[in-house]
Amino acid sequence: MKLLLAALVVPALASIGSAPLGAAPGTGAGLEALEPVPEARFEVMEPAVREQLRKARAELEALQRNQAASEADLVRGFGLLGRLYHAYDLFTPAGACYRNAARLDPRDFRWPYYLGVLHRLDGRDGEALAAFTTASKLRPNHLPIMLHLAGLHLGNGRNQEAARLYEQVLASHPGSAAAHLGLGRISSVSGDHAAAISRFEKALELQPEAGRTHYLLGQEYRRLGDLELASEHLAQIGSVGVGFFEPLLLEVQRLAVGAGAALGRGGDAQMLGLYDIALREYRRAVAEVPANAAARFALGSLLVAVGSLDEAIEHLREAVRLDPDHPQPRFLLGHVLFQQGRFAEAEPELERVLESDPGHREARMSLAALLASTQRFEESISLYRAVVEADPGDHDGRLNLGKALVMMANTEEGLAEFDAVLAEATDHATLALAHYNRAVVEAWQGARESAVSSLDTALELDSELMDARVLVARLLAVLGRLEAAARQYDEILARDPANWSARLAGSGVLAAAGRMAEARARLEEGLAVDPESRPLALTLARMLACGADARVRDGAAALALAEKLFAAERSLENAETLGMALAQAGRFDQAAQLQEELAAESRRRGRAAWAEHLDRNLERYRRGQTCRIDPGPAPAR
Repeated sequence: MKLLLAALVVPALASIGSAPLGAAPGTGAGLEALEPVPEARFEVMEPAVREQLRKARAELEALQRNQAASEADLVRGFGLLGRLYHAYDLFTPAGACYRNAARLDPRDFRWPYYLGVLHRLDGRDGEALAAFTTASKLRPNHLPIMLHLAGLHLGNGRNQEAARLYEQVLASHPGSAAAHLGLGRISSVSGDHAAAISRFEKALELQPEAGRTHYLLGQEYRRLGDLELASEHLAQIGSVGVGFFEPLLLEVQRLAVGAGAALGRGGDAQMLGLYDIALREYRRAVAEVPANAAARFALGSLLVAVGSLDEAIEHLREAVRLDPDHPQPRFLLGHVLFQQGRFAEAEPELERVLESDPGHREARMSLAALLASTQRFEESISLYRAVVEADPGDHDGRLNLGKALVMMANTEEGLAEFDAVLAEATDHATLALAHYNRAVVEAWQGARESAVSSLDTALELDSELMDARVLVARLLAVLGRLEAAARQYDEILARDPANWSARLAGSGVLAAAGRMAEARARLEEGLAVDPESRPLALTLARMLACGADARVRDGAAALALAEKLFAAERSLENAETLGMALAQAGRFDQAAQLQEELAAESRRRGRAAWAEHLDRNLERYRRGQTCRIDPGPAPAR
């Protein structure tokens, strides 16, 4: 359990000679057997940590000097000081304190339990097993103790004993991901890969944040010859493993103070996906030591992850100022500025990273993307080539190099890069991107059927590649395959109901296919999700006012939408829509008057073609007829 960063609290120990804890006289029968407790060097610790340890140690020394102190008082003193040392990963003095507490009170399971945790962290499995065994006798069926014992047996090849303990855990705690994981490992070793997969999948279901389990699943599927599923899981490997709740260790963690403790707690919470808690702890670390670059970087990084970019930039700038030679804070600062479109600020930061660390691949990729975004394709291509030359198997670099080459009209070279990825890559996500990029070029060249085929392949490999799904829907609509296009837009909306551009396009495809009622329903569903969406409201208002299907037209509903749009923005487009709705509602005189004013205003603005378009519906209104949609030239807003 790493609660602190090593840079903040250094576990440098030195035995103090004259009167170490445990050596002073007392009143109890076991005091002569107490061992001395070495002390950490205070000068290397944060002031808050130093003061906390100094005070706890002084209080225990006072208890030992007090002839009237009871053994219970001494147990509490050694227990508290041991947990404090434990909180700062000072294992040697913590262990001495726990052993003294255990000698004074051998019936309390906590002291051998804590010793077992220390020994296991220190790699001393034999001593850990003995300590947990003692704790288990004092507190049978204690879940953390059973899991520790099972893990030690498993790690030392005693699989039968480990399996017995894991099954015992599941009998009373069926939701123990750690027990399922352990049984999965045992099944894997015995060659029962199907059983191992079942256990690992259950562990992942119980702890979805435990991304390391994907590695185990990938290995099992590979052993069964299912390379597709193996690839999918190996692409999802994370840094968090399966864990289990240990209330006694939480007590230890809560004792820690200072910036280092807050950083450690924040890191643990972030690994588990508990971002609110992590942010609180990181902010506490910054408040404790405002000049701590590590705390600023940790806070800035997490703020980036949760989308609070302005505040993130503030802390990242401070981290860079405090530690200008550390490449990572500067890289992240440059990358975030680039993502925000602040190219002039981002470029020098990324360049500085590459000056100090020429091999920084992510900085090179971000700078190359920035240069491409500012139309400096030759410089961008040069950087991407450097990435690929450093690692020919860098498929992301190849894909980006290919895109930059295409943008420079070096289409054949770009396609060659995509084809190289298709020939070499094995993971589905990368292959899907290569097919998608190839499809973009094919569509641009007019080879629409070939592009659709490439996009279908991309979506078979990665059904969540939304750019590919949007492009294939557009191409299918252009090719007149309206039903297929409508299905693709339905898939997009199933995944992203708030995607108003897909909803608009999908509604248009349905309308073109003669499915006007469904087209109207799509727009109304979108407004239920986002009532303030102007594009959806405008399109729906026009459909209700001028749709070709009389069963869809609704003057009152069109007028309500059009009046709201016009009140929010008095643009020519909204005014024209209001005229359409007035006519559909039977208020032709008002519609004609508004349309006449619009046409005159368009001519004053030099929009003659738009004015002629307005005149056509004006004549209909004067004759008491409703409008018909005539796209005409683009309106002036």
